Amino acid sequence: MKVELLIKPGKNQQDSFWYEGEVACVSEGKRAVVIIATGEIRIYNKAGEIVYDGKERNSGFPEFPNGLESDDQLSRLRELGYYWENNNWFDFEYFLKGKNTDTMGEALDGLDGAIEYAKEAIRDNNFWEREEE
Repeated sequence: MKVELLIKPGKNQQDSFWYEGEVACVSEGKRAVVIIATGEIRIYNKAGEIVYDGKERNSGFPEFPNGLESDDQLSRLRELGYYWENNNWFDFEYFLKGKNTDTMGEALDGLDGAIEYAKEAIRDNNFWEREEE
């Protein structure tokens, strides 16, 4: 089984917040699962003002003058009174013999978990047999 990272994950950056578009591909033989970060992100401060809309990760957070850099800081934002109206996630596209099967998978938010899910999907013979019909 081959796991190809299409981006270089940052240190302590498992959350889908850090990623956009195709992130990784897990493949074996004629089967492939592409992991994609998708969805919009909007973060608001205590006053209800938008401080992040998916464009600038390093603005709007006076508690972090160097910008957001880790999952730990993202977790702290909630403790500091920020809230999310939208969040992105990892989605999956399944390919059999190079053809997209258009089957939807789970929506996950952690990169390692998304890769493990894709590996399990590659190994699921029952799933792929249904796709070949």
